[in-house]
Amino acid sequence: MSISCRRSRRLDRLYDVIETGHASLEDKGSRIRELKERYRKLQARKEELQLRVPEQTAELPTQEEVTECAADLRSSLEQLKRRHSFGVL
Repeated sequence: MSISCRRSRRLDRLYDVIETGHASLEDKGSRIRELKERYRKLQARKEELQLRVPEQTAELPTQEEVTECAADLRSSLEQLKRRHSFGVL
């Protein structure tokens, strides 16, 4: 469960307590304001991080780069195979 969901649930519980008469608004008002402010800050931070995500994506190799790496790997394996067959390892 995300932090914002937990904060939202906490606010809901506080409102329930007030609405059922188990506590007065004066008793919980400052706590509600505090939770709302924390929730607002979390939402702002979430939006900020979501904007940064596209900036941090990795660049995928081109088909040419993959082909070149595969050829290099194939060549290295061939050399290793030849060495092994001559007992060089």
